[in-house]
Amino acid sequence: MERDTIVSVYYGLIITGAIVLSTLYGAYSWIGYMIGYAFIIAGIFLIAGYLISLKNYFSGIISIIIVVPILYYLVLIGTYQNRIINGHISANYYTFSNILIFLTLLQNYILYKLLQNSELTQKVDFSKNLPTILLLFLVGVLSSVTVLTVNIILNYFTTDG
Repeated sequence: MERDTIVSVYYGLIITGAIVLSTLYGAYSWIGYMIGYAFIIAGIFLIAGYLISLKNYFSGIISIIIVVPILYYLVLIGTYQNRIINGHISANYYTFSNILIFLTLLQNYILYKLLQNSELTQKVDFSKNLPTILLLFLVGVLSSVTVLTVNIILNYFTTDG
């Protein structure tokens, strides 16, 4: 497949995931989160596979780093789905879930901007892209901290509903 086609499909999957994430709220929002993040993960794996096929392993690893906090979040909401459905969770859960959505979309935006640079798909030029790559890692660390906070909220802060 051509680079522009793959990037367009990747971007389309990310946008679809963002729309799904932003439209579902309430007791069954965990289903919307799973579906929306599944679209985002599919897009990220598509672009990571493309980058790795070009022998650009570092860029592929950057793509996969975005997926790790999302996968852990999906495991959390699958594990604690009964608490979420029954409303036996703190209101902070929804706050940090929304923060994670924002950080995930920000990471994808940064990755998309990196991919607009045609040199990045052929060879990583650290001197030219280092600030953007470091920003991507920083947002990844913030995403991980946010997911760990959601874990603490779901594990230790239950309510009577």
